[in-house]
Amino acid sequence: VRFLISWEGINPQVDQIDQAYLQAITAQVKEATALGMYVLIDFHTDLFSRYVFNQGSSAAGNGAPEWVVKDQGFPQEFCGVCLTWTQNLVTNEAVRKGLRNFWNNAPINTPIGTRYMQDAFLWQMDQTLRYLKSNLTASEFALIQGVDPINEPADGGMNGLSVADWENKVMWPLYRKIRTMMDNNGWYDKPVYAEPLVFWNTSAPLGTGGHHVLNPPTRGFVFNAHFYDGPRQMGLDTSVVNSATYLPDIHKVRDE
Repeated sequence: VRFLISWEGINPQVDQIDQAYLQAITAQVKEATALGMYVLIDFHTDLFSRYVFNQGSSAAGNGAPEWVVKDQGFPQEFCGVCLTWTQNLVTNEAVRKGLRNFWNNAPINTPIGTRYMQDAFLWQMDQTLRYLKSNLTASEFALIQGVDPINEPADGGMNGLSVADWENKVMWPLYRKIRTMMDNNGWYDKPVYAEPLVFWNTSAPLGTGGHHVLNPPTRGFVFNAHFYDGPRQMGLDTSVVNSATYLPDIHKVRDE
């Protein structure tokens, strides 16, 4: 089971961990492992945060808690003519600003002092991994497959970097920090399920390609990819899907 947990659930206030939330997710993991199910811990995000969206919007995000967004100068959310909710990653400046701030570890002004966004994200992840390790039995923990730290990462704007430079200089340093954190918390044998940029293999014109990682890791990482058929999702491709339609894309995944 890909078990989704949320930054806003774990860390709803600055420097505070919701212990009841951690107890609840741990209880659910125990239920799954009692049935012999393998569990992938997924710190899930979509479109950065629900708190950059207006009530009644056609889309909504999840991920960053309200204190990360509130009074931080975010623009009004506006996607334009959105054919699919993922277009917010490209045309909604509120979402894009949140993503840029995350990758750039931007400062967050809080009533108790300045915090930094990526540091805050890593702090709550560290607390969660430590809690799970301490509160699962050895047999339960054995069925944990690893950690998906960021669902379908998007950049929000690369500040002039190429895709290859952004992945190597911005994305992979974060994945390596997470690897070190897991090692330090007793998760040494559990891999990081590391995803490339969300559009890496889409058949839409936003694809970024692969083979960008200059120093591929030798331990502790799994290549974790999503694939979507963008043109069909948007109604731009109405051709018949047959048994071989997606083989080229599957080959790309395997090759990467």
